Amino acid sequence: MENTFLCSISTESIEDKDTSIWSYLQYETREITTSELMQAIEDKRAFAGVFNKREFTQKDKTIGNWKQTNIIPVDFDNRKMTFDEFAKMTETAERLKPTIIYNTQNDGVKGNRYRALYILNAPVTEVETYKRCYDKVVSHWERVTGEKNKDNCGGVVTQSFAGAKDKVIYYGVTYDVKDLLGDGEEHRQSVERERADIERKPFLNDFFKLSVIDVIEKYIGIYPSIESTPLTQADEEQAFILIPDDYMQIKRYWFQSEDVVRGSTYTQIRKIRDGQHRRKKLFINAIIRRLIMPSISFNHLLFNLLYEFHFYMINDGNTITRKDIYNIALRAYKADLSQYEEIRERQKKHKFIVNTAYCIKHGISKNAAKRIAIMQMNDARIGECYDFLKTEKENLQTLWDNGINISPRTLKRWKERNGLTKKRNSKIMS
Repeated sequence: MENTFLCSISTESIEDKDTSIWSYLQYETREITTSELMQAIEDKRAFAGVFNKREFTQKDKTIGNWKQTNIIPVDFDNRKMTFDEFAKMTETAERLKPTIIYNTQNDGVKGNRYRALYILNAPVTEVETYKRCYDKVVSHWERVTGEKNKDNCGGVVTQSFAGAKDKVIYYGVTYDVKDLLGDGEEHRQSVERERADIERKPFLNDFFKLSVIDVIEKYIGIYPSIESTPLTQADEEQAFILIPDDYMQIKRYWFQSEDVVRGSTYTQIRKIRDGQHRRKKLFINAIIRRLIMPSISFNHLLFNLLYEFHFYMINDGNTITRKDIYNIALRAYKADLSQYEEIRERQKKHKFIVNTAYCIKHGISKNAAKRIAIMQMNDARIGECYDFLKTEKENLQTLWDNGINISPRTLKRWKERNGLTKKRNSKIMS
């Protein structure tokens, strides 16, 4: 008999993930089996984690409302390997075989695209544990396939996922959290392992012996620079990219410089000097990187500090040595992250950024795209509250009650933009 778990399933199918319906899709949380989840995916239903409402829409899917999930999803976008080739690989996988794999709706339209789901026997209720599980699975498949992960939307607990295009495979295997992480004390033990075999690590030898530039050029492809929480990439028809509640970013300082010869201005980094708390900034930024990527290795963290020190600081006055950087990285790596959660709270967060892909496709500036982005987000807010079973007058009242103060004419234009004719409404409600 299959185990059951709580999961939120959309009340409607989505034939096209880029449709306007997505913005105001409704979800219902219920107890299901893995087989029932697979059926929902085949029926093109969207699914998400569990929030503090049994029935909810997009606006309710926030970190503050999130409660738990039994699903760790990993997206494989724009891959060299086709879905069928990936299926052959997972079928014979000895380690971390997914519970379910399926091709996503843009597979074959925007490259090879598919998704792997890992079903847990018990729910994950902590965001950090979820991210550790996600990072572990992503790292595994990066090693196996030799390709870097291009879409980290699965690493966001509030994310929802569309159903399949036309191929779904169910392997039936489920996992405990410890199966994915190896041990609940994984991070503590990794610190000890890193310390114990330090002399045998090529990177550490290079770190102390090579020039800074040589270290950076040799390892930048292995240990990429971490500056902020990865954002879910939006479709090029969407002018905005939403910023999650748990978004974090390392602060940089810039100033405008004038090019007298060309008669123009350009933006230039303002480097941190002696007396401006360089050591403290390195330590805090190392902590921020751990908060962004809890599974980050010591070598990766150390490389990032060296990279940051070289490009964003000036080594004048009280000289900072490689050994100083190493000690700062080690202290940050061993630190208890729970003591630094206030850093997350202090970060100023914007609601969205402009989608560069949208600007490029439509040949417009970011300022122009920003106005369109605000309109698209307002459209989404209207869609979240709009009820096809209510009259236009009733819908206007609902919108006003939810703080969306629009006129009947604005609502009419919204319906026209989204193709919500009487014929369309009857189709959706059937």
